[in-house]
Amino acid sequence: MEGSRNKGYFYDMSSCSLYIKNMVCDRCIKVVRDQFSSIGFGVKSVELGVIELHSEPNKKQLKFIKDLLKRDGFELIDDKKSRIIDRIKP
Repeated sequence: MEGSRNKGYFYDMSSCSLYIKNMVCDRCIKVVRDQFSSIGFGVKSVELGVIELHSEPNKKQLKFIKDLLKRDGFELIDDKKSRIIDRIKP
């Protein structure tokens, strides 16, 4: 399956990965999973710094997701450079 890139998010035919800043523990994973489930997104998996959804959110949903994450101290990372920096920071 070949994917495409759009604003730093990676999409393929069956899923969408979103990268999230400030996820540092198992509790963060639970909070993010619960947030996405509560708004009706099918969550494939959640790891520190990334959530994989069953479907791609539209622009309106992305705005809502950004606001929802920010409320709990998280931030959606929307470019490749920021994702790399976030991964290598101690």
